[in-house]
Amino acid sequence: MLGKRIKEAREARGLTQAELAEGKVSRSYIGSVERGEVRPSAENLQFLAEKLRKPLSYFLPDEAEVLADKLKCMLAQAKACIAIEDVDEAQALYQECATLYDPALYPEVTGAYYEVAAELERRQGALLNAVAFYMRAAEAYCDIGLHEAASNCTYAAALHLYKAGHLDFALSMAVESLKRATDNTTLPDYARRSHYLIGC
Repeated sequence: MLGKRIKEAREARGLTQAELAEGKVSRSYIGSVERGEVRPSAENLQFLAEKLRKPLSYFLPDEAEVLADKLKCMLAQAKACIAIEDVDEAQALYQECATLYDPALYPEVTGAYYEVAAELERRQGALLNAVAFYMRAAEAYCDIGLHEAASNCTYAAALHLYKAGHLDFALSMAVESLKRATDNTTLPDYARRSHYLIGC
């Protein structure tokens, strides 16, 4: 969120990243800040605010941003718990997220929210519910440009259907996974895996 605000303010002033960085930091540092990879120090944030002619408060997160970050963190923890088979802890984290989450307010959290729901449903034996959540997660990830995460969800749906013997449904999901992977040329691994699954 901070990076997005800095980028918007920079573009509104008609500055390049290099012009904004001039005299204090590097152009690559500004790019990293705008992509959310680096959080600027208080001193650098003050410099950027002055250069962009904005009050420092303009760049400080509001309550919604803080809550979105908290949700992202909790969902990442839930995924980690699922990976190590601590399903009870993952379920508890997911339930806490469910009390805070609003898809209209936090679209950047939606994909992870549904992906965790899918994993939990699958582990409880509700495969068709899991598939529905995987597909909702894939759409949500696509909406915010996270195509690899979207392909991963579609492929996971196909794979689990295949393992459960739902071959026709698995085939349609594998074709959907292949379509997502071929629509985005940066995902050749998902295309290969989807081809393999279709062949099986």
